[in-house]
Parts: sequence; C-alpha cells; structure tokens
Amino acid sequence: MDVQEEEDPVSKLFGSVNVNEGIEILETNSSTLKSHQFSEIYLEHPIHFLVLELKESFYVWIGDTSLANNLSLAMKTNYSSEPSTSNIILGSIKSDFETQMAQHLAKRFGKPFFVSSGLATQDPIFQSFAEARVFREMKEKIMV
Repeated sequence: MDVQEEEDPVSKLFGSVNVNEGIEILETNSSTLKSHQFSEIYLEHPIHFLVLELKESFYVWIGDTSLANNLSLAMKTNYSSEPSTSNIILGSIKSDFETQMAQHLAKRFGKPFFVSSGLATQDPIFQSFAEARVFREMKEKIMV
C-alpha cells in the first residue's frame, strides 16, 4: 500500500522564502509578497526603510525608531488628478508627512500606497530626504 507523505500545512499556505540581493520574497499559493529593506545615513543619523510590495499596492515604513506614528493611504481615482488620501490610524499628529508622501507615491507610480513612519524628527528637510530615498529605490529597484 502506498503511503503519501502529507505536506506541512504551513508550506501548503506559504511556499518558500527566498532572499535575493536584500529582497525577501514570500510566495503564497495565490500571490507573492516582496519585502525591500534598506537603510541610509543622513547627517550621521540612520534612517531605516521597509517597502512591502503587495499584490496591487505598496506599504512603506520609514523610521529611526521602532514605533509607527500614523498610517495613511493614498490612491488614484477617476474623479481627480490628485490621489485621494485618508489617515487610517492616527497617532500623534505632528505633521502630514505620511499623507503627503502617500499622495506623491500614488500619483507617481499609479498604485495605492500605505505610508507610515517612525521618525523622531519632524524636520521638513529630513523628511524630504527620506521621501527622495524611497522614490529612488522605487524607480531603480522595485518598479523595474
């Protein structure tokens, strides 16, 4: 009598995790989740970035701490040239950095973007540097 080996339920749901050039790829039976992690130094201050490439959208986290303040969503609509935005989770509202960045990314790349940050500073120049770094990563490595 043939006895078939049962597949592990976790492997059945999630295929395998591959690491290639700092990009982790989690393959499921129905879709693929890609995780892009990178860091940058700005005036001797490290900033960490995480971009999750979902099936039809992106999640971006920028931080120098482990906490996320706000979570904003922006997506293009047929009713306006500017992407529609919404704050999903409100932490301490010190600036609208997450909302503006989500809107800029959605407008440039035509996909919905969830953006959250854990930046200790609210310096606009620091935030502009972080946003520019995400745009560069998206253009050079993610949206190719």
